Amino acid sequence: MSFLDKAINKTKLVAKNVDSKLGEGVDVSKTKSKINDEKSKIEKNLKLIGELYYAFVKGTDPDAQTKIDEAIAKIDQSKVDIEEYERLIDDIKVKGKEERENFKIESENEE
Repeated sequence: MSFLDKAINKTKLVAKNVDSKLGEGVDVSKTKSKINDEKSKIEKNLKLIGELYYAFVKGTDPDAQTKIDEAIAKIDQSKVDIEEYERLIDDIKVKGKEERENFKIESENEE
């Protein structure tokens, strides 16, 4: 293989790696944004629980306990969603690394 062919193949490998890393970064960023959305939901529901508890103690909202239970269920679901998103981030990173490893192997096989 000539020097020029090797240089072209190396350039292709670099381009594939950059594209892979950029795609991985975008996917991770989107997923982290979803995690932040879930954390915001948790904060909102925690605040709501505090307000509902106050209403429950004062006796101003007869449905306060039911609403508290609903808010707790939403918090629990958000925590499950966050765990799933964190696993997804790990999977994205592993897949990206494997993809780049395959690019490297393909490049070495072409030489």
